[in-house]
Amino acid sequence: ELVIEENHAFPDAASYRGYEGLARWWRGFFDVYDELELEPLDFTEHGERVMVLTRHRLQAKSGVLLEREIIQVWTLRDGRALHVTGYMDRSDALAALGLQGR
Repeated sequence: ELVIEENHAFPDAASYRGYEGLARWWRGFFDVYDELELEPLDFTEHGERVMVLTRHRLQAKSGVLLEREIIQVWTLRDGRALHVTGYMDRSDALAALGLQGR
């Protein structure tokens, strides 16, 4: 079962579970934004976990354009995503991987 934890990357900091949760997350996202462009910048593997630094470009329905970098920590098993958490701070993401100070 996929679990999405927004942590500090998004304002509502909620958790979403399974396919229904993923669909609910996307519906909420597109209530606010019209467009999303993701650019992966860096990957750090640590066992079955991967930290991905991404640049997000978001176009809000209000017309505001937002660009920011978000660090996601993915847990993968047997080729499937099990868990993802978004972070705004690299040190928080490294701590989640057990790689503080690297």
